Amino acid sequence: MSSVSSVNRTTELTPYTSGGRVDPFAIYQLNFDAMGGEKNVKWHSTFHYKGEINLGGATFDIEEFISKPLRSLRIISSNFQVLHRLGDDGRNIWAFQNDNLTKFDDSDSPEREVRRLWEDFSYTDPKCKVFTSTAGRKISIDGVQTYEITIKNRKTDEIVTHYYDAETFLLRREMRETRTNKTQTDFSDYRQVGNVKMAFQRDTLFHNTGNRQTINWNSITPGVFISDSRFRAPEDPNAPDELASFLGVGQNLNRWA
Repeated sequence: MSSVSSVNRTTELTPYTSGGRVDPFAIYQLNFDAMGGEKNVKWHSTFHYKGEINLGGATFDIEEFISKPLRSLRIISSNFQVLHRLGDDGRNIWAFQNDNLTKFDDSDSPEREVRRLWEDFSYTDPKCKVFTSTAGRKISIDGVQTYEITIKNRKTDEIVTHYYDAETFLLRREMRETRTNKTQTDFSDYRQVGNVKMAFQRDTLFHNTGNRQTINWNSITPGVFISDSRFRAPEDPNAPDELASFLGVGQNLNRWA
């Protein structure tokens, strides 16, 4: 990798190889540096986000909990009433809306394995045998010059393309594409959160439907304690548990955050 040794840098890091080509792994390291350093970026395993999401012209409150590895919860609400919950307990992916629970076991899927590797930033490691990174052209996005890097993996058909600001080396855009879906997410409003910089605004375009969503975080808190129970799916009101059925009391469903 250009200007980088396995232990520390031998010279000043540049985006190019000695042959003058863009080095994707040098770009990744420059991105880590821009965000606060690789160690700091990888340090925290839990995050709590709060903000607003705009969907179809309507604005809702949004709250997210993240706990590595691969546990997450997104809550969308309005006027203090929960409208939608989407979660991953580390094994099952589930969604709860309008008193209906949808849940499926995702524990052995190749997609989950790839998501776990993404979570660990394995794509930035030139020795990783799952991901391959290829530097493409230098392209302008909204008047800003960026380095284009295409990332493929050997387990799924997903292709991810990153666009890093050529001056700041912060991630500006991410394209994710499979045989059936394509999304574009633009990152902006980077702010300092502890020792790292994080994007407080995300604008996503779903190419298949033309729908857009914008998330503006009001706060991002890393390193918080999050109980594993928070990521579990709520009880399915259409499948009452044995005790409730025996007592004949039905379900007392909590729909409030």
